[in-house]
Amino acid sequence: MDAELRKLERLLYGYNYQVFLRSYSAKHAHDADVEAIVMAALGEEATVDEIHTESTEKTVATIKSRLEYRGDESSGPLPKRIDSPKFCFLRDAVLNHVRELCWSSVSVTGLCIGDGHPAYPVFWDFAYLFRGGESSTVFIGSSSD
Repeated sequence: MDAELRKLERLLYGYNYQVFLRSYSAKHAHDADVEAIVMAALGEEATVDEIHTESTEKTVATIKSRLEYRGDESSGPLPKRIDSPKFCFLRDAVLNHVRELCWSSVSVTGLCIGDGHPAYPVFWDFAYLFRGGESSTVFIGSSSD
């Protein structure tokens, strides 16, 4: 998925607009709490301000809507790029990978990252923890100017 994420970031770069998409892996104890897993993935300074359980459908729909954000005349992705077949292909590849993560995870948790966020969210932001037994994935996306 990382290759698709990098390509999407470059493709969506636009007017006063850039996208940040990252997938972080973390090894942890089977009984580790959400905050401990996020700290293992993002670093000791990371805090979690909000936690909520998510369904596969809601997770995929939220990520899809963020990736399809069009902005306005002063900021946002270039229209010709977001309307391109390449964008559709990359978006669908990422969303299929997210579905696979959801299906293979013990649980899916939506997060609001506080301190230690690896990006500077302005227009939109999402973070999800795809929890496995002793290994999990934190997937973060945001956009800024």
